[in-house]
Amino acid sequence: MQIQRLNRTDADKVFVVGQNVSSGTLTGNSLVCWEGVIAATASYGNAFMSPITSNLSLFAGVLDADAATMAYQLIQAYGFRASIAAFISNVSHSCAGYVLGPVAALGSAQSQGKSFQFGPIVVFDNAASGEVYLRGLIRAL
Repeated sequence: MQIQRLNRTDADKVFVVGQNVSSGTLTGNSLVCWEGVIAATASYGNAFMSPITSNLSLFAGVLDADAATMAYQLIQAYGFRASIAAFISNVSHSCAGYVLGPVAALGSAQSQGKSFQFGPIVVFDNAASGEVYLRGLIRAL
């Protein structure tokens, strides 16, 4: 675990190191989940993969950079991030304050609606629709 401390320009961020056990390269800024399904995968307990239906509750965070198959990479698990892959389907609302979560078979987040609770990702941007990159606060810890 790596913790970037608060300074004059950046807020606190927490990163964890994981190993990509997906069958292909995963793109930076996409959402990943811990692998808890594929028993044949050999890892040291830090394996991550793209979200699938059975691992959505194992949200790990946002991938910091591209990760090839079986490569290690940082996953941002907490803090502000300026670029998070998302898909916003409803164009008639402002999505600031919405909670996002991982979606099966996508490397992006999906709007889960307005919430006054802390969610895995809280969006800061006001207007977006379709496949976008949003600013938000990650709370995967």
